Amino acid sequence: FIVLISFSTFWIRNEQIEAKLNLAIVSLLALIAYNFIVNNDIPKIENITVLDSFILISYLFTGFCSILSVYSYFDYRRDKLTGDFNPIDLKLRYIAPIIYLTSITIIGLFIYYEILFFS
Repeated sequence: FIVLISFSTFWIRNEQIEAKLNLAIVSLLALIAYNFIVNNDIPKIENITVLDSFILISYLFTGFCSILSVYSYFDYRRDKLTGDFNPIDLKLRYIAPIIYLTSITIIGLFIYYEILFFS
């Protein structure tokens, strides 16, 4: 849910770079806090689990939103685009959540069925 909230940076206008970055960074910090809270309740095992892959992919996509917010603003200013949104943001509104959910599902299934990692 936190990662899906971070995808809302693609719906914020480019002139509001502070709001975009605040949302992306707060989402990243919320994931870190979530990891600290849940870390004590999870048993420690040597193999990678579906939950480990889920958390790692969530970090990657939230960090991706943070970096892309800065790049989108830079690209918007550099190319002197008009309008409220960068074309990159318009495309990623729909593509990013689909790729995120697909990657979690596929990698989770690989790990669950031990296709990717053999124990």
